[in-house]
Amino acid sequence: MHIRRSLKIILIIFFTLGYGSNPPKTDASRLFIIFYALVGIPLFLSFLQIVGVIINKSISKTIGVVERKCIKSTEPRRVELKCLIGFTCSLVMYVFFIAFFFSAKYNLSYLTSVYLLFITFTTIGFGDYVIDQEKFLVVAVGLCLVSGLFDACTCYIEKKAEKARNKGLKMNCCCVGKNTRASQEKTEEHGLENKVASSNSEDV
Repeated sequence: MHIRRSLKIILIIFFTLGYGSNPPKTDASRLFIIFYALVGIPLFLSFLQIVGVIINKSISKTIGVVERKCIKSTEPRRVELKCLIGFTCSLVMYVFFIAFFFSAKYNLSYLTSVYLLFITFTTIGFGDYVIDQEKFLVVAVGLCLVSGLFDACTCYIEKKAEKARNKGLKMNCCCVGKNTRASQEKTEEHGLENKVASSNSEDV
């Protein structure tokens, strides 16, 4: 029983859920959790970030291959937006599908099951409803999807910002070109005026 409870606490800390249903009872266990969390949480967050990036890149490549073969597109457009939509739909479908299973498993209403998955995948973990450690594979998949969704959002925002910067640079270049041409024309006009003035003075 103690091993089962310890495993559950370790998984809850590793997934940064913080349900609050199984807190450590002794000073030794609390000290162990402090050192374990300092190492385990950064490792898990790095793992989630890597998995999200890998999934996002794989989906982007898949979109490119499909569009080149099916649509005959030489260069796929709005790949970041399509990845973002794909991750959002996948996460929503996953939550609503698993909620059916959880509603039967834990004898909960469907809405409560969706709520349980939401507070778990977002690592809020109020502790009013708890997922057993046997089902933490479901949690791991959900967290990977959430990480992929965050990475897709980041890529989409960066792409939009890059386009905005490029657009601003083009506008600035055009303005600089116009100003340069205008200054050249003014210089030429002043040169002609000076030549006319000098020729008039010589005639006098």
